[in-house]
Amino acid sequence: MDNKLEENSTVEQTLGYACPIRGGRRGRPRYCIYEQQLKFLRRNSYSWTQIAQLLNVSTRTLLRHRNALNFCEPNRFVNDVELENVIREILSTTPNIGETYVIGGIKSRGLTVSRWRIREQLNIIDPIGRLSRKRSAIVRRVYNVKGANYLWHIDSNHKLIAFRLVLHGCIDGYSRCIIYLQCLTNNKAKSVLNLFENVVQKYGLPSRCRGDHGTENVLVAQYMLAHRGLNRGSFITGRSVHNQRIERLWAEVNRTVSKQFKELFITMEQNDVLDELNELDLFALHYIFIPRIQKSLDEFVNQWNNHSLCTMQNRSPMQLWQTSMIQNQFEDIHEDHFYNENPTEYGIDEEGPLPELITDNNIVVPEFQDNNWLTLQEIINIVPDPLAEDGNCGVAFYLTMRDYLKSLQ
Repeated sequence: MDNKLEENSTVEQTLGYACPIRGGRRGRPRYCIYEQQLKFLRRNSYSWTQIAQLLNVSTRTLLRHRNALNFCEPNRFVNDVELENVIREILSTTPNIGETYVIGGIKSRGLTVSRWRIREQLNIIDPIGRLSRKRSAIVRRVYNVKGANYLWHIDSNHKLIAFRLVLHGCIDGYSRCIIYLQCLTNNKAKSVLNLFENVVQKYGLPSRCRGDHGTENVLVAQYMLAHRGLNRGSFITGRSVHNQRIERLWAEVNRTVSKQFKELFITMEQNDVLDELNELDLFALHYIFIPRIQKSLDEFVNQWNNHSLCTMQNRSPMQLWQTSMIQNQFEDIHEDHFYNENPTEYGIDEEGPLPELITDNNIVVPEFQDNNWLTLQEIINIVPDPLAEDGNCGVAFYLTMRDYLKSLQ
C-alpha cells in the first residue's frame, strides 16, 4: 500500500497538483480538503467544478467534503439598493468602464451578484455609456508563455508627465494579472526597483522580465540578472512595440483612469487655477490628487484582475495566475520551452496595440526645488483627508491648499 501511494505521489508531481491524501487508517485513504482552502477559492470566484478540477478530485467527492465541513459561502449577497450604491461607487472612481470591469469590481468586494441584475442596474445608472461602449470583439493571437511568473512585463506611462506624474506598471504575461500599478512623481530606477522588490514578496520572483530600453529599468535588470542568472534572458530588453502585453494594459488605464484626471487638470489650467510650471501649484496638486489617482488605479486593478476573459473560458486574470501557480508548483520555473524555441520573439504579441512614439528613453521628471514650505502636520491641518468628498472632484481641496501656500510667500 505504501509503495502504491509513493508511485501515485510521483505521478502527481509529474502531472501537477493533486489533493493530498490522509492515510494510516482503516479503509480507503481520505483526501485532505480544508475549509480555508475552499473559502479562498470561492472568494476568488471559482465554481465548484473548477475547484474539483484544480484539486484533482471528483465533483461528488468535493461536495461530500463541503457538506461534512458545513461550509458557509464567504461571499455576501446584496439587495438592489446596496448593488446600486456599489456600482455608483465603482463608476465614480473609474467612470469609463463597461459591464465586465464593473463585474470585476463587484467580485473584488466579495459580493455575489447575478449578471442580469448588474446589467439591469447599469441600464438605469449609465444607459448612454453602455451604448457608446458596444464594439466588436478583438481577435488576438495566442500568447506563448508557459505559465504564471514565467514572464513579467514592466513599463512606465507618461500620459500625466506634464504634471510631473508617472504611472508605473507590471503585468504577468501568461495570466494578464496586474502585479503592480502605481502613481509616482518620478521615473527613477530606484523607485521602480522598490516597487519590483515589494511585489516579489507577494507574488514571488518571475523567471524572466521584459522591458524597454528606458533607464528606469536598469536596476530591475541588474536585480533579475543577480537572482536568475546571466545568458538566459533573465531581463529581456527591446522596443516598446515588443512589449504589447503591457501596452494593451496602458490603453485601458488611459481610458478608464488617466483620461478623467488629464481632462480635469486641463480644465483647471483653462480656468487659470493651475499652472503646470508653478511649483506651488504642482505641490498642492500632488498632495490632493496623487491619493485620488492611486485610489482609481487600485480600483481598476481589482476590476481587471477579477474580470472574465472570453478567450480563457471566462476565467479572470487572478484565477489564471492562481491556477497556474498551483498546477505548476512542481515544474522548473527557470525553463520555458517557448523561450528556448525562439528567444528573440519570446513574450511578443504581434496583434497587440502599438505604443505611442517615444523618442527619448531617459525621461527625467523635474524635482521640486524647495519643498520645505510646510511641515507634515501643517499640511494635515489644512486638508486632513485628500480623499474626502469636497463637492468638486478634489478641486476645492486643491484651491484651499494652493491659496494657503501662496499666502506664505
